Amino acid sequence: MRLPSAPELTFSWPDTSMRVWGRLIQDATDKAARAGEGRHLQDVKASLLRMLRENNFSGLGGVLKTRSGARACTRLWLEDRRFRSLTCKQAALKVIEQAHRPRLSRLTLSNLCELYLVEFDNLELEFRSELSRLITQHCERIPSRDDRNVDNVWRVAKDYPWVFSDNGPRQLVDKVVAEGRELESEFRRLGLTAYLGGRYGDVCRALYYLKALKELPYGETSPVMDELRKPSVHDAPYEGETLIGHAALEIIIDRVEGDVPEAWQNFVLDIAGDPRVASASARYRKWWQALGQSRIEKVRGWLSKLDLKLFLDAVEEYGFEAGDHALQRMFPARKRFLEGLLKEGLVAGTRLMLGWQAERIIKRVLGENSGLNYAKLSGGMADKAVIYIDCGRFHLVEGSHNFKLWIYLARPGELITDPTKTEFSHPDLTKLVPRQYSEQNDSLRYLDVPHHGVWQRRVFEFLGDHGIGLPIETFLLPEDYKEYLSRFGLPYVAPN
Repeated sequence: MRLPSAPELTFSWPDTSMRVWGRLIQDATDKAARAGEGRHLQDVKASLLRMLRENNFSGLGGVLKTRSGARACTRLWLEDRRFRSLTCKQAALKVIEQAHRPRLSRLTLSNLCELYLVEFDNLELEFRSELSRLITQHCERIPSRDDRNVDNVWRVAKDYPWVFSDNGPRQLVDKVVAEGRELESEFRRLGLTAYLGGRYGDVCRALYYLKALKELPYGETSPVMDELRKPSVHDAPYEGETLIGHAALEIIIDRVEGDVPEAWQNFVLDIAGDPRVASASARYRKWWQALGQSRIEKVRGWLSKLDLKLFLDAVEEYGFEAGDHALQRMFPARKRFLEGLLKEGLVAGTRLMLGWQAERIIKRVLGENSGLNYAKLSGGMADKAVIYIDCGRFHLVEGSHNFKLWIYLARPGELITDPTKTEFSHPDLTKLVPRQYSEQNDSLRYLDVPHHGVWQRRVFEFLGDHGIGLPIETFLLPEDYKEYLSRFGLPYVAPN
């Protein structure tokens, strides 16, 4: 009788499998470390903890000179944070090493290896360097005929001593990237899966993500970005006071030249938020303060362009949704004028203000949690959008619908740029701001221009009278430009 051939078996492991196995391995490692902890070892640990409670470590040196004392102490360095902070010193390592020649026991070495991998950069630098030397030297002295099971962490130190060095994480990540491997698979190959959750693993992950970010093709996105968006990742320590998120933001911001790719801009906003918020805000202090003024200004420049785009999107979309034919008719000329400011490189800063209906449109475009900062419009301005534009030598406040275009020859007071002012009414923008401007600049005029007829002519002439010339072909639609020249000619520009 012929039996049917066995079906082909395939196994699909969920993404979380390795993490689950890692926890199981860690549990097994902990149990193995406690194996053989007889009554005597428990008594030694109890005596060490009594020293901790009494804050009297005068007898510590004598305990460390015994094999059970060295093992108990190194185990407590892993299990008790306060005991570790008070006794995990170079002097203690020196006593242990000198008392146990030619080498430490495998159990004590396993504890020290685990301490290195779990705490890594939490350890004092000098202590960590001395610990690295001790581990690699003593593990090398273990005879090769001893247990060949790579799951013994001291075995890793014997076979791969570079792992237990200050630049071990960097070497490991360089190797993984060069060979096109996954970080978790390399930890598994080395027999270090149980320590992925320690600080050594955290630093490796950070370096892996950052290296991938540096080599990401310009403008493209990557799953690495999704990982770095997670607070558990970008809030992790990197170097000194720097977080992984700071390093990631620096890489992306510094790589951008010219127009920022949308995916990269969103990445920055998702982590750090809008840098135009009040400098006293918690998010600003956490992220932007550490990134430096040049990066802040660079990102503010990106967002000024985004503000203009969103303003135009909101106005155009509302015109279609509401069936507002007058708004639709006026839109192309306004859009051309504002885009002309961008083309001429005149936009130094912006502030976007949205009524709730316009805000709804923007949220539909960007999502609920875009990280973008904008002010709200109150009163009868629910359907309106307004934008303030700093053009250096002149300043504009432009709005949708029948809102006039306001032109100022200096910054129009502090109110409109104050990040703590988060809501504006129509009187704020049309009465209070002009009044503040006049009080602060009594010799400078301003102009409010309704969008009727060839409204751009009043803009060009007002600016020209004050020595500011604009290439009008950039600011007018082609058909409007020809008509403008035939009717009015080029605008006069007063000499400076």
